[in-house]
Amino acid sequence: MTSEVIEDEEQFYSKAKMYWKQIPPTVDGMLGGYGRISSIDINSSRKFLQRFLRVGRSGVLSRRGCGSGGPLAISWYLPQGLEELGWVGTL
Repeated sequence: MTSEVIEDEEQFYSKAKMYWKQIPPTVDGMLGGYGRISSIDINSSRKFLQRFLRVGRSGVLSRRGCGSGGPLAISWYLPQGLEELGWVGTL
């Protein structure tokens, strides 16, 4: 896959439609082959994110993030004591 700027809206959506026709309609397809996360990645992320864990003004244990794919990457953390998750990312 190459990266190019497409100014024409019709061409942009036409190319996007062609691309997505080739992708299987699965979680793995939608996430570009990253439908599962290894335990090594999860444990490393947990250690890294511990530095940013805090209790907010409301007393709620929360975390904020920004980026692409983050909700998948840290969804494992919610059942482990995190009460709130805010995320800003790309579509």
